[in-house]
Parts: sequence; C-alpha cells; structure tokens
Amino acid sequence: EVALAVARAMKTSLLPDELADIERPSSQSVEAYTLFLQHRYQLESESARSTLAPDGWIEMGIARLERAVGIDPLFAIGWAELGFVYWLKGSISPADEMDILFDRALDDAKRALALDPGISNAYETLARVAFDRGEWTAWEDNARKSVQMNDLDGRAAFNFGMTLANVGQYEEAYSWYDLAISKSPTLDYYHEAAIAARIWGGDYESAYRMTGQYLAVGGDRNAYHAFRAYTLHKLGKSAESDSELAAISPQPMRWRCG
Repeated sequence: EVALAVARAMKTSLLPDELADIERPSSQSVEAYTLFLQHRYQLESESARSTLAPDGWIEMGIARLERAVGIDPLFAIGWAELGFVYWLKGSISPADEMDILFDRALDDAKRALALDPGISNAYETLARVAFDRGEWTAWEDNARKSVQMNDLDGRAAFNFGMTLANVGQYEEAYSWYDLAISKSPTLDYYHEAAIAARIWGGDYESAYRMTGQYLAVGGDRNAYHAFRAYTLHKLGKSAESDSELAAISPQPMRWRCG
C-alpha cells in the first residue's frame, strides 16, 4: 500500500513485474517474514564471522529460517535463503558433511523455484554449489540467471562478481561488483571486495579511487590504509605509500571479503 501510494504521489507508472512483486506478499505470515528479516539483519551485521558456533549467524540463521518455512511452507524466499545458508555451512564444513549439506541446499533452492521461478537467490545457491563442485556450465548458467532476476540488494551480482574474480575473469567481475554497490551502497564489504578484485586484476588506479568511498561507508580503517599503501606502491608513489603504511595501527584488521 505504501509503495503504490508513493508511486501515485510521484505520478509514476509501475512496470508489470514491479506491480506483481508489490501485490504478491513474500509470506502470508508476519511471524515467518519477521524471522527472515532477523536472519538477514544478522547476516549483514556478522557475515565476517563465518562460524559454526551455536551463537554464530549461520546456525542461528538456519534455526530461524527453518522455523519460518515451518510456519509458512509456501514462503519461497524463505526456502531460497535457507538453501543459501546450507550451502555456506557446507562450504566451511568437513568433507564428509559437505556433500550432504550441499544436497540440502539444492533441495531448498529447487523448492523455492517450484514456488516462484523468479527468485534470484535460489539460482545463486544453485550456482554456488555448482562452482564448488566444479560443474562449470551449471555454475555460469545459474549465476547468469541469478543476476537477471529481481536482485534487489545486489547479492547475486556481488557473488557472481566474486566467483568471476576467483577464476581470473576480472573485467566482467568489475561490472558486477559495481552493480552490487549501486544497489547496496552502504555495505562496506561490497566495496572491499571490489577494491580487492581490481588489485588482483592490476587496475590500481581504480582500486585507489574506490578507497575513499569504502572508508566513508564504515570500512575498516587499517584495511583502507593498507589498500592505499599497496596501490600507491604499485603506481610508483613510494613516499605516499610509506605514509599510508605508517598510518596503520596495531589494531587487528577486519577483513570481510574473503
């Protein structure tokens, strides 16, 4: 109702897909959707701490999302997010548990797509499992589908950019990182990963220019100085690089982009 009222006030016409998204609620249960939002908030707050400890966001996220889809079995986005978290748990679990968790992630992602074939995060999970299993055709196919869907917060674009950078396809990775940042400009680790990718790809000028915005949205100050020191060194500006190195404090660096 709020979205429609704003559109009317702005004399803006909504596209059919946008109108369908507004008119179709994610869940019929306020409780289920609240659990989903609590998980997403903790994910964005603590995703640097990828731990399987009971108080970590991964285990708590699984618990919340399983409750959510238990309350509302038709909650497609809830199933998609549950699949994503199971994939992540599998990716940091011992080998004998990994395939079981990956299979569970695939099951949940496919269940989400059966309920709503337009969910970006479900394709993202299919892509991540395929990437980790070395199934390159399935990875690229599903990754491209994930960014073609309604990727509201840019997470699919971010993850596609990250996997492209991991396989050395830096130029395309830059464009997906930039898209992710445009959709969620306040997430410091989006900026951090984009800077790191440009360093790996040898685009030191762009990496240096991006450090200011990274710090402005809450990026780690030591990481900021380290990025600047490294890129300035690569650009042949030794004195300025040394100055940035001197600004790094003894405090541990918060490194989020992996």
